[in-house]
Amino acid sequence: MSDSAKQRNRPNGVDILWRQYIEGDPAKERFVQEEMSKLVIAQQIFEMRTQANLTQAEVAALVGTSPTVMSRLESGEYDRYSLSTLRRIAEVFNKVVEVRFVEVRVRRKMSKSDARKNLSAGKEPGKQA
Repeated sequence: MSDSAKQRNRPNGVDILWRQYIEGDPAKERFVQEEMSKLVIAQQIFEMRTQANLTQAEVAALVGTSPTVMSRLESGEYDRYSLSTLRRIAEVFNKVVEVRFVEVRVRRKMSKSDARKNLSAGKEPGKQA
């Protein structure tokens, strides 16, 4: 087996940590999903700004906010995004904000008893009870 094939079959650190500390705990899984959502928004704002070769202060002036707020929005720890602020940021970069409601992805394996309950209740296979 080649070295690259061995590496593909080896679990990465994130997968190991997920299985050991998070998988199977719905509260932890939700927490990780919420944190990832914040990081995605922050990364998108950062990428739009840097691709346009603008500073946080320049974007703040165009959006009508302060450089401190722009810094917070790009931090990945901020969670008080307002739709109006995100729309103003999007407008600066000739973009639109898209909001979607999606199913919660729980990576936990379903037990056989949960699967039976779902089937007997007429729920879609693979969904949690």
